Amino acid sequence: MYGLETGYEKTGDFKIKSPALIGKQADGKWEIKYFDVNWNQFWTWEDKGDGYYQIVNRRSKKCLEVDDKRLIYKNGAILQQWSCYGNNNQLWRKNYFPGGTFQIVNKKSKRCIDIPGWGKSNGVRLWQWRCLDQANQKWQMHSNGLKNLDSHKCLDLPDHELYNLECNNGNAFMLKKIIDM
Repeated sequence: MYGLETGYEKTGDFKIKSPALIGKQADGKWEIKYFDVNWNQFWTWEDKGDGYYQIVNRRSKKCLEVDDKRLIYKNGAILQQWSCYGNNNQLWRKNYFPGGTFQIVNKKSKRCIDIPGWGKSNGVRLWQWRCLDQANQKWQMHSNGLKNLDSHKCLDLPDHELYNLECNNGNAFMLKKIIDM
């Protein structure tokens, strides 16, 4: 069983996910590294039939949705997370293109997840926009989530709204410990 040992302090929402025994040191001690993943960038596609899915964030367990109270049918409507309840503003389909890329289209608004102004910097808040054949609306499955074809950044949910951020390589947090065996 793995956990935090004496001398280590738990802060924030840290969880040890994957211990890895690295190897024996010159002094005869063993090095173990513990990795945690930025689950904000990981999504589960739950099939709801007819080609539509609820896109559920692995960390929060909440669904990606278009804010139904403001501008649902307009360009620029905010994308956010909310408790999953299955309404059409929480249902999405993939519109595929050659090369394995796809647009993510909302069932209610018929609009796509879009990176405003072709933004390539970290922290661009995403919105919905009329679906166009453009790279800032095209996504591909990536080992760490959904990666945009144009910005090369991933869908991330650091708070309640959706952003375009550097793709996490699975080691957002690493704890290294040397032990005697």
